[in-house]
Amino acid sequence: MKKFRLNHFITISVMLFGMFFGAGNLIFPPLLGKEAGAAVWIAWAGFVTTAILLPVLGVASIAKSGGIQKLAGRVDKRFAYVFTIATYLAIGPGLAIPRAGSTPFELIVTPYLPADASQLIPRLIYTALFFALAYWLCLNPSKLMSRMGRITTPSLMILIVLMFIFIMQMDTSSSAQVTGRYQHNAYIGGFLAGYDTMDTLAALVFGLVVANTLQRYNMTPTQMQKTTIGAGITAGLFLGLIYWLLTSIGHTTSAQFPDTINGAQILLNSTVMAIGLPGAILLTFIFSLACLNTCVGLLTSLSEYFTLLFPRFSYKGFLAIFVIWSFITANFGLNTILKISVPVLIFIYPAAIVLIVMELTRQWFNYSRQTYQLVIYTVAVISGITALESARIFVPGMTQAFNTYLPLYKQQLGWLVPFLILLVICSLFEYFIKRRNKMA
Repeated sequence: MKKFRLNHFITISVMLFGMFFGAGNLIFPPLLGKEAGAAVWIAWAGFVTTAILLPVLGVASIAKSGGIQKLAGRVDKRFAYVFTIATYLAIGPGLAIPRAGSTPFELIVTPYLPADASQLIPRLIYTALFFALAYWLCLNPSKLMSRMGRITTPSLMILIVLMFIFIMQMDTSSSAQVTGRYQHNAYIGGFLAGYDTMDTLAALVFGLVVANTLQRYNMTPTQMQKTTIGAGITAGLFLGLIYWLLTSIGHTTSAQFPDTINGAQILLNSTVMAIGLPGAILLTFIFSLACLNTCVGLLTSLSEYFTLLFPRFSYKGFLAIFVIWSFITANFGLNTILKISVPVLIFIYPAAIVLIVMELTRQWFNYSRQTYQLVIYTVAVISGITALESARIFVPGMTQAFNTYLPLYKQQLGWLVPFLILLVICSLFEYFIKRRNKMA
């Protein structure tokens, strides 16, 4: 086995950053910078909580628990299978991979099509080429570190820095007006915007890719755990830097483009204004690399996991299934994918956050299975009702009751206070039961 060196650690960290940094990571920070106005850095702090801090903690929780299946298994076996498969499919062919395949088309091709032209055939051609390339890159997972960690992701980071430098050299002006989801509470608005990156969910599955990469080196399980956590922290620092650059672009150009409705438009308008047509070409490479990196990371994670789950089927077989599934879903269009993703994320995300928090504090409180079940299923019910309401589906009695009595429910964080209360009560109850048993 090879000896693990510093350059290997940096390469793995950069690879992990590349897997995290996809379509949503590019388009949401500029929009936050524009809409948050004078409250931009308060909103950015909320965004960082769910788009950096929680993903880094997610990587740490996976390193400690030994995988998402074991992490979710703290509740029970049935929940472990349902939650794990739902998470993989949500960030895989169900939502994240099709979004990554569709976003570059919306930016690169759509603006240059005639207004009355059909997007069906051009989208089919583009996504077919995109997923064919992603399939080829995923065929050999052992080369993932060298390709992503040393070539595609460093190239992406350099291009984003160049874009930032070009735009910041313009005469720019920012708007102080706070709009959108940031009007009532900028921090919570940013917190919820961080959901959309899906990175907390992605962190629960990318740990498998990192673990498989580290197996080729002469490392003990403890060293692998520490290295994985270190790579997660380093990737988080890279994410923070890039998010700051992208948010700054959206904020400093907000007065020039008051009518833009998404981050892709903000970046396109800004780069074209800064350097003309080469700006559009530059952004084409940025979006293509970012989305391709994420697709490759997710497809590899999915295929490796389902190969472990169903060993009769090959890695390449599962890879082909997920590539074709993602290709089909991507051709429904970006707006449809984003519309579907909101209720799904509102439902899955709270359970993922709770599992991460409980795993990282388990060594101090040693939660019982009953505590896991009571807390997780309560959170799941509340987030499920919230998700249904976001899809305009109302549960008689419960939806109205939650709106009236649950703190933060209208901000889609109704699960937070019950989670904290239940965790404290259950921990105290278990502590006194154990103390009484010792004294008996």
